[in-house]
Amino acid sequence: NNVWIEGDQAEVFTWDGSFDEVTPGRSGDKVWYSPAHSGIYQYKSGDTVYVRSKWGAFGLYEHAVNDCPWPPAGVTYYR
Repeated sequence: NNVWIEGDQAEVFTWDGSFDEVTPGRSGDKVWYSPAHSGIYQYKSGDTVYVRSKWGAFGLYEHAVNDCPWPPAGVTYYR
């Protein structure tokens, strides 16, 4: 869906059985940045995974998985 899910509300989709945690991720997988950010895995170039995610009111960005304004405590992939 093309919706913006606010902060920690996204975590509910990892609890209700809608998605399974996977390793490694691949294009189209959901990317969960603990504690409160998510995105969509776009592609991998070399060792770098690129993600598309909504940065609050700032816009939709494609960025390296570790290059976003919310420093992740951990990154998990879901399919």
